[in-house]
Amino acid sequence: MDPFRDVERARGWLRRSPPSSRAVHEARKSLRRARAVLRLGRGTAVAADCARAASACRRAARALAPLRDERVFADTLARLVSRRGAGLPPEARARGRALALRARRAEARALSRGAPLRRARAALGSCPRGPGPEGFARAVAPALEVRLAKAYRRGRRDYRAARAFPRKDRFHDLRKDSKMLRHELEEAAPRSAEIEGLRRLGAILGEEHDLTMVRARLARSPDAAALRRLARRRRRRLRRRALVLAKGLFSKRRRGDAIIGGP
Repeated sequence: MDPFRDVERARGWLRRSPPSSRAVHEARKSLRRARAVLRLGRGTAVAADCARAASACRRAARALAPLRDERVFADTLARLVSRRGAGLPPEARARGRALALRARRAEARALSRGAPLRRARAALGSCPRGPGPEGFARAVAPALEVRLAKAYRRGRRDYRAARAFPRKDRFHDLRKDSKMLRHELEEAAPRSAEIEGLRRLGAILGEEHDLTMVRARLARSPDAAALRRLARRRRRRLRRRALVLAKGLFSKRRRGDAIIGGP
C-alpha cells in the first residue's frame, strides 16, 4: 500500500513520447488511486507528506482535465450514436459523428502542443517521495478501520441524497466517493466483498457522468436537440440502475471491520 508509487507511475505515463490519449488516461487513473489512498494518511505521522502529495495530484489532474474532456466527449457521443441512435434522423447521426470528430481533433492538437502535460508534470514535481510501502502501511494501520468507516458513511450519505434529490451534482458526489472507497479498499483490504459492487457502481456512474457532460456540450449546438434527448434517456436509465445497486451497497450502517472483511 503506497500511494506515492502511484504518483511515480503517473509521472512515467506523462513522460512518454509521443504523448497519447492512453498515457493521459493511465496517468489520471494513477492520480485518482493515489489521491484516494492518500486520504488514509490524514491525522497520522505521514499526514504532512500526504497533504502535499494530494495537492500535487489535484493540480496535475486539473491540468489534464481538458484533454480528458475532449476524449470522453468524442468517445461517449460516438458510442451513443452507434449503439443507441437507430431511431435518430440521418442528419442527427451525421451531426453526432461530426462533433465527435471535431473533439478528437481538438484533443490531438492539445496533445501535440503539450502544454497540459507540461503543467501536470510541473505539478507533480512538488510531490514528496513518501515513507515507502512499509512505512505508509505502519503509519495508517492504527486508524485504518476508522478511515474506511468514514469513507463508507460518505458513500451512504451520497446515496441517500441522490435517491431523495436525483440531480447531477448528487450523482457526481456518489460517483466520486464510491470510487474513492473502492480504491482505498483495493489497497488496504483487497479481500473485501464490497469491491466488486463498487466497481460495477463506478462503471454505471462513470457513463452517467460522461453523458451529463455530453448533454452540456451539446447545448451549445442548436441543431443537436435529438442527440440531447437520446443522451437524457440513456442517462435516466443509468441513474435508476445506479440507485438499485447503491441501495445494496449503502443501505445499512457498516463498521470499519465489517467493510474490510465483507458482509
